[in-house]
Amino acid sequence: MVVIDFVRNIVNVQLGRALKEGRIQSSVVDEIKRLLSTAEDKYGFSSFGGNPEKLADYLESRDFELLVSAFKAGGGVDVLLEILRQAEEAYKDLPRLRETLREVIQGLSEGRERIGTLSSVFEYLKKMFPDRKVYIQGDEIVVEGDVTARLRIEDGKIRVGLYKVVYVEKGDLDKLKELIANA
Repeated sequence: MVVIDFVRNIVNVQLGRALKEGRIQSSVVDEIKRLLSTAEDKYGFSSFGGNPEKLADYLESRDFELLVSAFKAGGGVDVLLEILRQAEEAYKDLPRLRETLREVIQGLSEGRERIGTLSSVFEYLKKMFPDRKVYIQGDEIVVEGDVTARLRIEDGKIRVGLYKVVYVEKGDLDKLKELIANA
């Protein structure tokens, strides 16, 4: 199976077309190419000596969020969506990558912010809940309040455990049993 290279066969072609049509500025294209060059080296998703499936890791990273910001700053989100749709078609035989591309496309189309890494989720939660204690403990984020939330990223999803602390008088086993039964 011949695998198309993301940067050379998809991104560069789409960027060239968009530049020619005046849908994106050359300074933005230069920044996008710089970001992608760094990402390709870091994540190893090139078809030439790398593994295209590793593109999924990049799409779930903070580094990809920087690329999205560059496209947004240059008014080129439509160009990015074209690139991602073409990649989804090109990599239809790579299930994890195809699914990741689908999720990213859907999120960008709906204007949703992407949250993919523990640090990006942490920063987001700190901004959303400035009145609560938010911290990282091991591979989890903890948000303390009346109900404590413990978050962990597993298989590309955010797992959330919600815990309410209730105090029971020492020796009140009936109350303890009632609380657990009703949980």
